[in-house]
Amino acid sequence: MRHSDEFDAFYKATRERLLLQTFALTGDLPAARRAIRDAYVAAWHHWNKVERQPDPEAWVRPHALADAQRRHSARIWHRDKHLDSESRATLDALAKLTQQQRRVLVLNHLSATPIPTLAREVGLTQEAAERVLQAATSQYAVARDAASTRALADLTGLSSAVQDVTFPRPSIIRRAGAARRRVFTAIGVGVVLATLVGTGLFVTDHQGVSPNLADEEATGSPAAVTAPQPESPRLEESELLSSDQVTRLSPRRTWSETRTTPNTDGDGIYAACQGSRFADPKGTQTLVRTFTSTTPAGANTVTALQASELSRNPKRARMAYDTTVGWYAGCLAPSTQLLETYDLEGVGDEASMFLLRTWGGKPGTLTVAVARTGQVTTTTVRRTVWKGAKRDLPDLEPMASLTAAAVNRVCGTPGSGSCAAPPRPAEVAPFAITPGPGMLAAVDLPQAGSVIATWTATRPRKALQNLAAIACDTSDFSRAPVSNGMTRSFLIVNGDVPERFGITQTVGTLPTPKAAGRFVDAVRKRLGRCEDTDLASTVTPLFDSTDKAGEIAAWRVETEVNDSDTIDFLMAIVRRGRSVAQIGFVTAPGATFDKDTFMALAQRASQRLAYMPPPS
Repeated sequence: MRHSDEFDAFYKATRERLLLQTFALTGDLPAARRAIRDAYVAAWHHWNKVERQPDPEAWVRPHALADAQRRHSARIWHRDKHLDSESRATLDALAKLTQQQRRVLVLNHLSATPIPTLAREVGLTQEAAERVLQAATSQYAVARDAASTRALADLTGLSSAVQDVTFPRPSIIRRAGAARRRVFTAIGVGVVLATLVGTGLFVTDHQGVSPNLADEEATGSPAAVTAPQPESPRLEESELLSSDQVTRLSPRRTWSETRTTPNTDGDGIYAACQGSRFADPKGTQTLVRTFTSTTPAGANTVTALQASELSRNPKRARMAYDTTVGWYAGCLAPSTQLLETYDLEGVGDEASMFLLRTWGGKPGTLTVAVARTGQVTTTTVRRTVWKGAKRDLPDLEPMASLTAAAVNRVCGTPGSGSCAAPPRPAEVAPFAITPGPGMLAAVDLPQAGSVIATWTATRPRKALQNLAAIACDTSDFSRAPVSNGMTRSFLIVNGDVPERFGITQTVGTLPTPKAAGRFVDAVRKRLGRCEDTDLASTVTPLFDSTDKAGEIAAWRVETEVNDSDTIDFLMAIVRRGRSVAQIGFVTAPGATFDKDTFMALAQRASQRLAYMPPPS
């Protein structure tokens, strides 16, 4: 049997069944007809692959159902004068279910799809699909005011609404599929085509005109087919994460969807660090879905959300992605510290993940992953609020996996780009933020002891004076051979701390790494003889390490001002390549860093030095 004969037989055997399923899912017969038509057009386009599937219908059906959901208008059946009252009642009852519940119920009753296959098709585990089916059947019965055993008869009864639909001839579907294939091929050879056009050469049929479907005659008016036009991208609620998928964040809890909104109410701020209502102010659509979970006695509280934005084109989506990443890389939320940054390799076109710690009224962690696929930027957030003394950092693998799932929910839809493979989180240096990309930012600073207040940063300025140094250290970043000398301070404005409390950082660039190394060695020598030159000071080395990236050394300097007052000062000198940073921290009782915390801050300063400009 020829390929065309096999396709024609498949088309005739399955089209009525798929039309009934798409109509039951949407209640929109025009949308269902167009979705069925385009799904079969796509099937002929890919027929060499589709015919080898164990069940070709299982390839066509998801395309048809998803397309119908994107096209349909709400409660359009109320305007259909030919629809009987029983069908209207059935569609009204279906409309009260979620899209996921409706889809599971329709597939279970109107297709021969076994539960394991059905679960995979809707993106659920078999156990979760069975729960959704049970809930859908129960809620449908309540909405229909009938026994749950009537669901099959009610859904089958919708066939009366679609029995008079006239389908396009198989040859028309195949012609449209061939035209679709030519369009896709033309995109792949666009450069060659441009060359041919430039030389006056065109592809025509034997009569010298471009082939088209205008002369094809369809049987019946409702289903005339033309070559498919590109779909307008649109976000659908069904393409957001489900509560069952979010369960991976904490499998022992029961997760539930709180609400889904277009983010147009209130101030539009759905997460800490978020800088504005929309990352793309000229975007076409936004959907935000929130989730809550049960909290066992004494356990941490865990919540989650997903926010997706659709931009007009990939260029604007890249800008939206960069904006969203910037919100979390340089978080301005009070009492928040950036702990780790990751690149999520293999997830969409680009993806990043951030782990942040918060303190204050609700101490805990914030795990944020941002991904882009084509015109869609999607953000997933996990918020953990600590309870009790145990304050472990969360496992990041579930968040990486959830982000991949979020990308794959929209993968293949109009406007989407690359799908997600199993994610491979790779820790990277924090992203550059402004102003002062080579310097520490407030988001880099940890909580100072038991002080709850927030760090505030001054703007970077020229390092005319080095306030990060101490009396016995004369390091100068304002003159040659140092260039790009800048300094800034970090203060706690509303905390119960002395006025002298705070951190100062000064940075600069030397002509070569060796010159930078000599600069650091000079600081070491001055601190080594500090107790001899300043009898009021006691110097305690904290750490001194050197590796391929550079070197870090730190000291604690206690200087006695008078019999009742001693200044406690932590100081570090950091080199990365030819760039150098000096950090000075005047502590206060109950507001200091332990050795490991100060070491981590010096290491973050080293990472930031990678963004220093070259020597001038």
